[in-house]
Amino acid sequence: MKFKLDENDYLTYQLFTASKSALIAKKKRNGWILAPLSFLILAVMFYASDNFPLTVYFVIAAIVTVIFFPRYFKWRYKKRYLKQIIKIVLALNLN
Repeated sequence: MKFKLDENDYLTYQLFTASKSALIAKKKRNGWILAPLSFLILAVMFYASDNFPLTVYFVIAAIVTVIFFPRYFKWRYKKRYLKQIIKIVLALNLN
C-alpha cells in the first residue's frame, strides 16, 4: 500500500501541530493583548492632547484588532507554513 502526500497534507499537519503548541498559543495571546493595548495607549495620549478624531480612530482600531486578530494570526501562520512547504517540495523535486 502506498500513500502519496501533497502540500495540503503537510499544511494540515503543520496547522494542527501549531494549534496544539503552547509557544504559538502564547505568541497569539501576547499579540492579541499588546496590539489593542498599544492602540488604546495612543488613544489616551491623543485624548489628553484634545485630538478627538485620532482618539476615535485608535479606539476603533483597538476594537477591530480585538475582533480580527485571531483570524489574522491564523491566516499569517497558514501563509508562512505554505511558503515553507512549497520551498521544501521544490527543493526535493530539484534533487
